[in-house]
Amino acid sequence: MEKKRSELRRNLFLAQDEVDKRKEKIIEDIEARLQQKSETKELFTIRWTLISSPI
Repeated sequence: MEKKRSELRRNLFLAQDEVDKRKEKIIEDIEARLQQKSETKELFTIRWTLISSPI
C-alpha cells in the first residue's frame, strides 16, 4: 500500500513539473511577442495649397 502511494505521489510530482515547464514556455512565448518592435514607414505624401478668393 505504501509503495503504491509513493509511486502515485512521484507521478503527481512529475506531472506537476511538466505542467510548470509548459506554463513557463507559454509565458516566455507571450513575453517574446510583447517585445516585438514596430516601425513607421512613409508610404505617401499629400501636398495641398490654400487658395483665398477675393472678397
